[in-house]
Amino acid sequence: MRLLETTMNFRNLAALTLFALPFAAHASDLLNDNFDSESPDLNYTGFVNWNVLGGTVDIHGSGSPWGNGQQKYAADRFVDLDGSNGQNGVMETKSNLLVSAGQTLAISYDLNLNPGSPYNSDNGIRVELGRGGAFTNVLTHDEFVPNPLGTWRHVELMYTATAADANDGLKMRMSGLGAADWQGVFVDNVRVQSVPEPCSMAALGVGALGLLRRRAKRA
Repeated sequence: MRLLETTMNFRNLAALTLFALPFAAHASDLLNDNFDSESPDLNYTGFVNWNVLGGTVDIHGSGSPWGNGQQKYAADRFVDLDGSNGQNGVMETKSNLLVSAGQTLAISYDLNLNPGSPYNSDNGIRVELGRGGAFTNVLTHDEFVPNPLGTWRHVELMYTATAADANDGLKMRMSGLGAADWQGVFVDNVRVQSVPEPCSMAALGVGALGLLRRRAKRA
């Protein structure tokens, strides 16, 4: 009876381990910013994780006193990449993203449009990864958002780091594109994650099953 019970427990635990494996080998965050800690303001520069290198950007959303439809998206705070002096902003991470050669990065963010301008149909965003102090570009993604969008769109990109990236470190940039009309692309929930390699996940699974088997034998 004990042997049967142990065998059944082993099978059940093995099944649960295999089911939970993708979650155990979860991607780790190198950057995760929803901008909720920032204060609503025009031509904002006080970011926790970003420097504004050029142009201007605004913070809108929860607590924002301004019109132009921002309260429609007031569940949290987010960035308008075309600030209130009519110049598209350029933002860069303050700290390097520390990576290793061969590491796969998942870059994701949410996009929307400021609904207050009739001229925002050509507004877009440029997302870049760059290496070293000179920002040697290794990834560029341009996207123009159709007007009107009305809902947040989730965007995901992938990049595999090189030995040079690991040596110099990477930074991320976001730039507004299109008409400088004070009404740009909204961006939120910017995230860069390190994605576990399939071989690492497989090794974790083998190790977990081996541990279960040894426990079953002792029982």
